[in-house]
Amino acid sequence: MDLVFDVERLPKDGETLKAKNFIMTSGGKGANQAVACKKQDIDTFIIGSIGTDALSKKNKENLLLHGINCEYLEEVSGETSGIAGIILEKGDNRIITYSGANKFQDKDKINRIINSKMNSNDYLLAQLEIPIDIVESTFKEAKKKGVTTVLNAAPITKLHKELLKSIDILIVNETEFQQLTKIYLNDEIIIKESAKKLLDLGIEKVLLTLGEKGSILITKDSYIKVPAYKVKAIDTTAAGDTFIGAYLSNLIRYNDDLKAVKYATAASALTVQTLGAQVSIPSKNETENFIKEMGEIYD
Repeated sequence: MDLVFDVERLPKDGETLKAKNFIMTSGGKGANQAVACKKQDIDTFIIGSIGTDALSKKNKENLLLHGINCEYLEEVSGETSGIAGIILEKGDNRIITYSGANKFQDKDKINRIINSKMNSNDYLLAQLEIPIDIVESTFKEAKKKGVTTVLNAAPITKLHKELLKSIDILIVNETEFQQLTKIYLNDEIIIKESAKKLLDLGIEKVLLTLGEKGSILITKDSYIKVPAYKVKAIDTTAAGDTFIGAYLSNLIRYNDDLKAVKYATAASALTVQTLGAQVSIPSKNETENFIKEMGEIYD
């Protein structure tokens, strides 16, 4: 659950400020990305854990309302929902999270789901708001089934080589990419060289999101750079999650990276113009209409 405070400026040490606005809205990277996929008319299942408190129930109701299959969402008795405290200052955000039930993931159960329900046509998308050992274990299992594995490495932490070898598509923002590669990104040559080290480990695609500077998708054979739309950003919360869900859904539909990145860029441009997380994620029709309004040719 996202608790969003909109402020003129950040408080100083020991200072109390009144917020201009406050909203409470369902969020979480996994849930946001699931909603983003489903809003693009892609069948979406969510696998994981949720608490039994009032906020957890509200979050699950919201997922069901969006048409996401929650068959594999397990309730952890006595635990709370994950919580994000978001301070919004001049359109940008600072976020503090508490994991809640996300800390408790049943590795064996998830692996059984992968083995019994998933196939080579499926995509398994994970984030790092759940324990990293769970991600590593399930990605290894998914690779055995030919499932396409996608990791949004956020919040960033050290990724072991064994996990990196199990990733098909790695999606990171500029800060996460720099922490992962230990290299400051000051030109495209360095970006290419840094990405190449990750590709050499077996990753097929590195998708780097750069906010208002756009995004870059790098493979061993291609370097795709797509600029961002120039729009007025009100709230950047869930912009990255929207980008990921829109990119993957469009990739599934058309198997065209350039088209998918352009589509994701449009979807995230719409998201930043609305306050909140999942409520700000656009539908397929809204995204396609925005692309047409902006004069883009998109078949």
